[in-house]
Amino acid sequence: MQPDQVISVAKKLWSAIPHCHTNSGRYDQSQKVSAETLQSLKSLISDEQDVTVFWFTNDYELSRIGNLVVQATEAIIADHDQSHDSAKWYRFDWDEVGRHRDGITLDAMGGSALLRAAAKILPRQSQEQNDQFWLKATHEVHTATASLFGIIAVRDQDNLAQRMRCGRAWQRIHLWATM
Repeated sequence: MQPDQVISVAKKLWSAIPHCHTNSGRYDQSQKVSAETLQSLKSLISDEQDVTVFWFTNDYELSRIGNLVVQATEAIIADHDQSHDSAKWYRFDWDEVGRHRDGITLDAMGGSALLRAAAKILPRQSQEQNDQFWLKATHEVHTATASLFGIIAVRDQDNLAQRMRCGRAWQRIHLWATM
């Protein structure tokens, strides 16, 4: 991209920040992502040295990667320390959301309004119950309804600068999808 194009894209992405949110509910499979859109997203990060994105869209790839994501979730919840550290990111009430201003909220976890309201009123589930909810949602909602997967990769996973550029690429793609 030319410098003036970079500035134009940066301004558009900056304006998307207030509208960016996470929704871990079902994906809308009626709206397929076009090859042109995927190419636009790829070109959005073309200036990130040693960073690339791979898109997976056919049924075989979706099934294979979906299974790997479920297996990774199983591995995380089977490891007590990882499960415990992951649980620290859940924010169950507005006080926690306001205090930490990060993490995963009940409203972003998907599910019906009734289910979310009940989760806010009832006593908190145990870490094990939360892990099982996460695994079930990963298997039955997230991977089951995704129409594509993407992997952002770097040449050297131990290179901190490349990892930072990878994160920056993820943010650009996420913000672009918000617009």
